Amino acid sequence: MEFAKKLYNECLKRNIICISVHSRKYPKKLLEIYDPPYILYIRGNIEILTKKYIGIIGARNCTWYGSKIAKEVTEKVIEKGYGIVSGLALGIDTVAHITALNNNGKNIGVLGMGNDENVFYPKINLEIYTNMVKGNKNDNTVVISEYPYYMKPKKYTFPARNRIIAGICDSLFIIEAKLKSGTLITAEFAYELRKRYICAAS
Repeated sequence: MEFAKKLYNECLKRNIICISVHSRKYPKKLLEIYDPPYILYIRGNIEILTKKYIGIIGARNCTWYGSKIAKEVTEKVIEKGYGIVSGLALGIDTVAHITALNNNGKNIGVLGMGNDENVFYPKINLEIYTNMVKGNKNDNTVVISEYPYYMKPKKYTFPARNRIIAGICDSLFIIEAKLKSGTLITAEFAYELRKRYICAAS
């Protein structure tokens, strides 16, 4: 009990909102996934979690063409009034989040580590993460994690993160992926949830 109280207070210092699976603010779509996170650690505007989202994911080592498609699709999604959700990874994720920020679109990042600058990975995307949780446009942004703030990324945390991306989006747009990749793991989760998904580039 003492540990939980200390963790909660540390989260408050870091502007992290903690909600349990029993909270009325817990995203209902996540209740449909395998092993819903018991607690979500959230930074940004929690109210936008209930909106409609398109997942935009793909290769970390994406091609110029894949990057171009990601930018165009993200712009079109936002233009139509939807938000985007991605994993704040390199490549396609990066393009989607930056494009959403530049167009003031609703923007969810799902982490495979704690929701804190000190453990964020990849470090090259730290500025994007900071803009999403602290920037002037963070009324339209939210970053979520199932891990406490001090949790460093592990090999297993990224595949686990992908079920949350699949769960919180309404449709999934896949842009480039290797046969053995986190992108296709997310696609499998989306398929199991009967989510509509589109493969745009290979």
